[in-house]
Amino acid sequence: TAYAAGRQRNEQDLLENADRQGALLQTIADALAELDGLGRQRQDLVTERISSAQKEMKRKGRVDATLAACQEYEEALQKELEKCNACLAAIDATQTYFTDVAAGVECKLGECTKALHELLMVEHRRVHGVMRRYYLTVGDLLYRKEQRLKELDRWIRSNALALEFAAETLDPDEKLYMAQHEDGSKRRLQVVSKIEVLTEKLALADEEFLPTSVALHSEGSPVPDLSIELAAVNRERRGKALAHRQQFQAEDVQQVQGEEEGLHFIE
Repeated sequence: TAYAAGRQRNEQDLLENADRQGALLQTIADALAELDGLGRQRQDLVTERISSAQKEMKRKGRVDATLAACQEYEEALQKELEKCNACLAAIDATQTYFTDVAAGVECKLGECTKALHELLMVEHRRVHGVMRRYYLTVGDLLYRKEQRLKELDRWIRSNALALEFAAETLDPDEKLYMAQHEDGSKRRLQVVSKIEVLTEKLALADEEFLPTSVALHSEGSPVPDLSIELAAVNRERRGKALAHRQQFQAEDVQQVQGEEEGLHFIE
């Protein structure tokens, strides 16, 4: 069994150790005999060594003096080492302090950055409101000027017909019609100039509003296109104007029909 095998190995190891110990004891005995012979041989050398030792004592005195000087230098170096350790400790403390300060500054910087970002978003939303009112106001003025231009064109055409009729009939108000025609042409040029200025302002507003629109869109707050909103407002206005014109046209048709019926009745 394993126990028997282990026991056999232990017994064998004990026997081997006993043999080694016997050999070592014999070696020690031989060494002692050899030492005894060497002791007798070197007894004469002791006297020589004593003389040599006296010389060594003198040399030792010089060495001791040198060691004393070295000891002083060692103490001085130890003090310098202590100073260096103190400097290193101060440097470590300073490094720790600046690390803590840097961490605090970084934390404050993050908070400030977040606060500034929130303020920027608030400002972008405020700019969006202001820009929207500005854009719709300019768009309203542009719509009114365009309608004014259409009215002037109709008036100029009507005045041109009146001027032509006055020239054919030798109307004494021909010069008045001519002056009105020239005045209408000047006013048309002024309206066209204002329309161009307002159109440029709308284009510039689109360009200036683009960063705000992009910023709000990136924050998950997309804003409607101002040009689309303005177009919807103008469509509503045109629809109302068309309804009024249709109403007036219907009333004119009824009036004309009534006049025709009156003429037939007279006949």
